[in-house]
Amino acid sequence: MKLLVEFRNKKAIDMTNCDGLILALKDYSVTGKDTYTLEEIMTLKNKYKDKDIFVSLNKNFFNKDIENLKEVLKQLASLKITGIFFYDQAILQLKKELDLNIDLVWNQTHMVNNYLTCNYYYEKGVKYALLGKELTLEEISAIIKNTSLKCMVEVVSKPNIAFSKRKLLTNFYKDLAKPPQKELLVQEKITKENYLIEEEESGTAIYKDELINGTSIIKDLKEANCEYIIMRDDLEKEADFQELLFDTTKYLKGNCQDESYLKYQKLGTYTGFFFNKTIYRVKKNG
Repeated sequence: MKLLVEFRNKKAIDMTNCDGLILALKDYSVTGKDTYTLEEIMTLKNKYKDKDIFVSLNKNFFNKDIENLKEVLKQLASLKITGIFFYDQAILQLKKELDLNIDLVWNQTHMVNNYLTCNYYYEKGVKYALLGKELTLEEISAIIKNTSLKCMVEVVSKPNIAFSKRKLLTNFYKDLAKPPQKELLVQEKITKENYLIEEEESGTAIYKDELINGTSIIKDLKEANCEYIIMRDDLEKEADFQELLFDTTKYLKGNCQDESYLKYQKLGTYTGFFFNKTIYRVKKNG
C-alpha cells in the first residue's frame, strides 16, 4: 500500500515521507489546495522520477472547453504521469477517442460507492477509483475484495461535502450589500456542526470543518490490499503534518508497531463514516 499526499501549497512539498503527489491542474480542477501549470507538473515529474504523480482534472467541462482539454490530455500523456483523477465523463471518452496511453482514477465523490459500478468502469478502461467518503470500513473492504479497480481511500482530510459552479459567497455578500469574502464558516442548525464554504475561480466548495482521522483503519486497509491511502494537508500546523507523514511511512514499511501508531488519536476522534452506517428514515407527518 502506498501513501499519496496533496500538500497545502507548492512550498510545502517534501517527498521524503510519501510515495506520490496529487497535483491540481490550474483551470482544470476544483477543491485543490494549490494549483499547478503543466510546466510545473513537468518539473515535479522530472524531479521526482521514482514517485507516483497523479494530476487532478476533477471539474465539469463545457463544450467550449473540449478542444483545449484534448491538448491538455495529450500533454499529460506525453509526461507519462501515473494517472489522472477525473469527474467529467468527457475525459474517459477523450482518452478512447485520442487513444491515449494514460491511466484514469474514477473520482465522482459520492457516486463511487459499490463494486458493481467500479467493475463497469474497469471494463471501460479505468484503472483506479477513489472511494466515496460515506462508506464504512466494512463496505470499503468489500469493494476492494470484489473489484478489479485499484482502490484509493482518503484517510486524513477535511472532507469535501459539495461543489457548486455558482459563486455563492459573491451572491450572498452582494445581497447583504457587503464586501465579498472568499471564505465563510457556518453552523448547521440541527446538528450544530460547522461547515467551511470556500469560493474559488470555478465555483464554491463546501467542507466539513472537522478533520477526519482515519489513521486507525490504515492497518485494515493494508490487510485488505488497498492500493493507496490519501492524506491532505489540512492540519493547522505544517510540522504536525510532516510528523504524520513520517510516522505513517514508518508504519507502512513495518518499522514500528501498530500500538505506537495509535498516538494519532491526537488528530481528534472524528472518523467520518468509517464506523457509522448511513441510515435513512422516513419522517412521519406531525
